[in-house]
Amino acid sequence: MFAIMAAAPKQLRPLFRPSVKIKFQESNPKNAGSQAFRRFQGYRVATTIKEAHDLGAKPCDLRHDWTLGYMKVEACWLQLHSLLGIYAALLAETDFCI
Repeated sequence: MFAIMAAAPKQLRPLFRPSVKIKFQESNPKNAGSQAFRRFQGYRVATTIKEAHDLGAKPCDLRHDWTLGYMKVEACWLQLHSLLGIYAALLAETDFCI
């Protein structure tokens, strides 16, 4: 199974399918010099979840970026899944990116 889908909570897995189209904001919102900053520099040009993963994004990066609005997801995927279910899954997450 694709690593990001396997690591995502069950309710979020459809959102993180490899083929889902995404767009990142142009400016890097991460703390300069951090590992997350360096990863974002590499994957912010991605247009799909798979491409972001291939460019170095971790599952927690994508969840974090989506939650804070740094990453936009193709609208049709959001319409298929209840926002309440997605946010409940995010709130239940306990892993953090370094």
